[in-house]
Parts: sequence; structure tokens; C-alpha cells
Amino acid sequence: MAPRPPPKRSGLDKKRPGLDDMTLLTKPTPQGIRDNLKERLEAECIYTYIGNVLVAANPFTWLQIYSSDDAKRYMRQSRLDVPPHVFAVAEAAFRAMTEEEDSQCVIISGESGAGKTEASKHIQVGDSAWKGASIWRLRHRRAPSPSARSQRCPCHTGLLRVVFSR
Repeated sequence: MAPRPPPKRSGLDKKRPGLDDMTLLTKPTPQGIRDNLKERLEAECIYTYIGNVLVAANPFTWLQIYSSDDAKRYMRQSRLDVPPHVFAVAEAAFRAMTEEEDSQCVIISGESGAGKTEASKHIQVGDSAWKGASIWRLRHRRAPSPSARSQRCPCHTGLLRVVFSR
């Protein structure tokens, strides 16, 4: 039997320089923040937290960090146990919607060309990588009325993405 080729390594597997969360900076100055972001961007670590806020730096190149396998790495993980990523935001929002039945809103802000549309697409892709069965359960859960059932279903993200990307 021929040996199996090694699995493709994700860009998420590389060593991450600087700090994943800038609340841990010893010198939380504008220069310290810039230095941390620059060091991480040079190593293609484009996502960094500031507390619960995810900061993304557009590398203006495609990185190998958006596969469905990468998305699944974030499934049911605390954001502190995995590298900063838009998939971690998607997981946290999805978990709050499905387990706590709590409405969620993800705000993506930035200048023109900063990657807002790409980030929103990745949130939806990450979400869809692990939610199929959960969406089915949400849609088929006994609800008092069709309108109540549709309120529990996170179906309106596409419309919101289009509205906010214009």
C-alpha cells in the first residue's frame, strides 16, 4: 500500500509572533499597537484581538487560512484556545444564537478596499461549515407561530451583508 501524502498544512499552523490579544501589551501605546500589528502582518497573521474586538489587517494577497477544515478547527472552541480569526467570531455568534437563542450582530467596519465584503463572506462560510444540522433543528423546532420560528432562524445574513457593503 502506498504511503499517504502528508495533509496540507494550514496557514493557521505557523508560529504566531507578537500578541494574539493586544490587551496584554506591556506598553499599550499607539507605537506598541502599531509594532504588534506590523510584526503579525509581516508573518501573515492578519487577525489580532483587542479584548472581544477582532482587528484584521488586509494583506492584499490570498492566505491559506479559509478552508472548510480551518473553519472546523474553530467549532465549539473558545476564542482563547485557537488563533484569532474571523471564524472565531462566526463560531461565537453562532453558538450564542443556537445555544442561548440570543440574537447576534457582527459589525464589520473599515475603509474602502479594506476587505469588509471578504470578511463577511468568510463569516458566512465559516458558519455554514458546521451549522447544517443545527439550522435544520432550529427551523423544525416547534414554535408557536411561523413568525416566531423564522425569528429563531439565522437566515437573513446575506441581505444584511449586501446592505452594509454598499
